[in-house]
Amino acid sequence: SEGPREKIAAIEVVGNDPHLAQDARLLTLFESKARLSNWIIGGDYIPSKVEGDMEKLVAYYRNLGYFQATVGRQVDYDDSGHWVTLRYIINEGPRYRITNVRMEGNDEVSTDSLSKLITITSGDYFLRSQLRNDLESIKDLYGKLGYIYSKVNTDIRFRETPGELELVFQIDEGQ
Repeated sequence: SEGPREKIAAIEVVGNDPHLAQDARLLTLFESKARLSNWIIGGDYIPSKVEGDMEKLVAYYRNLGYFQATVGRQVDYDDSGHWVTLRYIINEGPRYRITNVRMEGNDEVSTDSLSKLITITSGDYFLRSQLRNDLESIKDLYGKLGYIYSKVNTDIRFRETPGELELVFQIDEGQ
């Protein structure tokens, strides 16, 4: 006997900074879905989907510079045992700021020229999307100059002071 199918009555997010990540925005990340009203059947409670949703939340926060973010969950059953309330508990930790941006390995293109392509500056919060765009800008420049085998990577170096990091663009210009 498999027993009754468990359904999700509600999904709650606790511990998030509402100015940075509103509950409605975070709910769009989830594969698990709650019922829409009392008359519409909710989504099935599948623990593996909940685990995946937790991983998506952690990735979301890390992309915003919360490298120590953790996500827990609490599952509360109603009296019938058929409906669950999922509660995702977020511990954001410190948000990391960039203290320094450096270039290494660039011989053919000056550091000043590369710095003009980079939108990340000291004092900014780390944003993975901004870093991705800056990497692409550097790769595009090297490609236009004929360095089709060039490689550009970043080394994120955490400082001893919590919430601070240094970005190092490591450039292998190739032939």
